[in-house]
Amino acid sequence: MQVTWSHGANSKAQLAEALASDVHMLEADILLRGQGTHAETDIPVMAHPPQTDSDNTFQEWLDAALESSKGLKLDFKSIGSVAPSLRILRNKSNLINRPVWLNADILPGPNTVNPGVNAREFIDTVNRIFPECTLSIGWTTGFYYDRENEGYTRQMVEEMHSYCGDLKQPVTFPIRNSLLGLPGTLDNLEWLLSQSERYTITVWTSVFDVHRIYDLVKCRNAFSHKLVYYDLPKQQEDDFLDAMQRHVSNVNPLSFFPVLRRDGLLLTWSRETNSREKLTEALLRKSNIICADIILGDQNQPMMAKPTDTGSDVTFDEWLSTIMAADHDVAVKLTFHTTEAVIPTMTILRKNMSKIDFPVIIDAAVLAPNYGSGQPLDPDLVFNPTYGLFPNGVTTSIQFQGITPEGGITREMARSAHALAQTLSSPVTFTIPTDVAVTSWPNLKWLLEQSDTYTLTLSEGQTSIDPVDLLKIRNDFDWSRVFYDITTEKATELLRMTETGGSLVNFFQASYKIYGQDGLSITWAHGVNSREAIEEAMGAYREVTMLEADVDIRSDNVPIMSGDASVAGSDVMTLEEWLDIAKMRQQGIMLEFHGVDSVFPALEVFQRRSEDLRSPVMLKAKIPGLFSKETFIDPIVNIFPHVSIVFAMRPVSPLEGYSRVQVEEISRMCANLTQVVTFSVNARQVRGSWDNLSWLLNQSPLYRLYIWAGWPEPETYSVDVTDLVFVRNNFDHTRVYYDLIPRVMEEFKKAIEEA
Repeated sequence: MQVTWSHGANSKAQLAEALASDVHMLEADILLRGQGTHAETDIPVMAHPPQTDSDNTFQEWLDAALESSKGLKLDFKSIGSVAPSLRILRNKSNLINRPVWLNADILPGPNTVNPGVNAREFIDTVNRIFPECTLSIGWTTGFYYDRENEGYTRQMVEEMHSYCGDLKQPVTFPIRNSLLGLPGTLDNLEWLLSQSERYTITVWTSVFDVHRIYDLVKCRNAFSHKLVYYDLPKQQEDDFLDAMQRHVSNVNPLSFFPVLRRDGLLLTWSRETNSREKLTEALLRKSNIICADIILGDQNQPMMAKPTDTGSDVTFDEWLSTIMAADHDVAVKLTFHTTEAVIPTMTILRKNMSKIDFPVIIDAAVLAPNYGSGQPLDPDLVFNPTYGLFPNGVTTSIQFQGITPEGGITREMARSAHALAQTLSSPVTFTIPTDVAVTSWPNLKWLLEQSDTYTLTLSEGQTSIDPVDLLKIRNDFDWSRVFYDITTEKATELLRMTETGGSLVNFFQASYKIYGQDGLSITWAHGVNSREAIEEAMGAYREVTMLEADVDIRSDNVPIMSGDASVAGSDVMTLEEWLDIAKMRQQGIMLEFHGVDSVFPALEVFQRRSEDLRSPVMLKAKIPGLFSKETFIDPIVNIFPHVSIVFAMRPVSPLEGYSRVQVEEISRMCANLTQVVTFSVNARQVRGSWDNLSWLLNQSPLYRLYIWAGWPEPETYSVDVTDLVFVRNNFDHTRVYYDLIPRVMEEFKKAIEEA
């Protein structure tokens, strides 16, 4: 598990970055220059399809890599590239004193019919030219979002063993992380690994799959640690390490359930399952988290009820037995209303400890606001028995008794909650009504920032809240640390508002494309209008997160990818064609409009293609300027509102920059918007206009800043990067994006390190 990997270290720049890092293994892709085109050659180059060329031949790549001590993993994308590459490798064999892994998908595997590279030809070529390696050979795989997926079957692993059983070198089998937990997979992999001491597996991640971290824990526990390598994104690795340190009963539910994008909004809840009927309904709905209340009944028997209920038809013992017999994964949340019920309840949980293989959340109102009259439960009488009787651990849910939206959560109350949480030896979630959270968000955010182990559970409050009011919280904090125990209707509407129009940092961190809550990690491919440009950007698929392109209108009213339709050639792509390619890699997109007439037709395309869009969409225009509120913002709001709106701001003058009058006008235009709004500004004008720009950004937590530098004049452009460091040091890192030419970005990062 301690072996670390680079990915897609193909171009000279990507390789240099990987060489400068502390990773152990360099992973890169090899194909023939011009592969699949009329210009195909026999020269191996470092590129990932759909790219067909690179600035780095394999010979150049290898020469640079061998100056380091890092291991090599070469991923072959065609059988034709294997022999010429291995001959180059053979010629350098006297310099190779580190692991060399040769990787190819050689058999069709789960959820695909793609045959991969010819199995026999690949293995024979390796053994003929460069057998002194580890063979990394696997299955082609797919992943379905809309139907059941298949795992690795016994037939698949037996067929693989038939090719590998007589080999002499070590063999590792790449295994797709999202398929680990499917029925039969671990058993079949156990059979495969038992066939030879030369066999290992390497678990890898496809970032947009639906993952369950706890499947990695099961894999870790199922096999000897020396038999499994983990090639995981940094954020997923951290989640994995955290889950390994906990019993399943106190892991984050987002580590337990297979949830797209680690998004707490996608978990489903059933509330107050205090009767047999409601519990049965919850299980039939296959709810993820099943909530119930516990009081102490007759004969010291915990019963499922609230104190105000007149009776209960199910004991906790019966309720728990039903949960443990469920045919789908569940987590449970138990709310105590009396301290007398704690010890009898935890005693029952302890008795069933070996059977509890799901998260358990223990909830109680143990704090109270200074303005309330309610009496909270004594936290010692709730939590001491909980931890003493159930050593596997739980997640602790802390509530405030008698809290109101008017009084809210003060900073003093937040400090009290933090002080209590610090005394607990478990993960903590603060369960707060939505109406209170909306009025108290700054103090709640402060509380959550005090520990990475804290999460927030938003519950239905006494006052009905419009999903729009929750949008600021959703876009202002890590998706994996906020849960939504709200009505299905509100959850659906909130998800619809943010799926393509939410915070970039949240989206890409949650899908493992970046690490941490930092807009500097968002990377941009600029001017991606042509098929060649989009394929080149996709070739750097592990690096680029956002595709920036231009939209105009053709004479026949068809939106096309061009900054000026009047000079566009006959081969220009339509927006429809462009989306067909862009959706394959699921990067985010930012489209700048260059004609008022293109807006309505383009929005109709987006509306029609909404089911294809799984990533952030940003729509950009010069406002105020070429466009107005009426010609750009209003059509978006009316036709396809679930996007981020980008104002391409123009400085009043090079000296004056962005004026107060200008930002106040923009603020008025944005006043009633519920979308994330991003302000695109020139890096040269940021420092001189900072008072005005920061005033604008502070008008709403939904506002973001997009700083661009150098694209119109990349060779001669210059900017004082200390101005960018100033912005970075004076504003929330999650709310500023940097689209800088590579030379300026390098200077900027160096200045950050020096600062």
